[in-house]
Amino acid sequence: MGNDADSLKSFVANSTSATPEMKSAVADHVTKVDGISGSVNIQTNLPGDLTSSDANTGRLIVSAAVDWAKQAYAPTTSGAGLITVFNQSGALLADGNY
Repeated sequence: MGNDADSLKSFVANSTSATPEMKSAVADHVTKVDGISGSVNIQTNLPGDLTSSDANTGRLIVSAAVDWAKQAYAPTTSGAGLITVFNQSGALLADGNY
């Protein structure tokens, strides 16, 4: 376990499947990434919550991180992985399976 923010940022920046919006969301807002097999937690500098526009950015980050997470933290069962994105104070912003 460790901070893999740079690894995620590099992967997404070079991804052909990530949209420009996904690349920008990851590059501009991801501050820390920790994970173990099947679970990835992404900390951001976003101030909003689930009901704010920052939740949309959080969903972009989840979408951008799916391919990276499959390689870096492959769950033991396909589709059983969870990516969770948190705002700057540690509250849930978005999540999704991979």
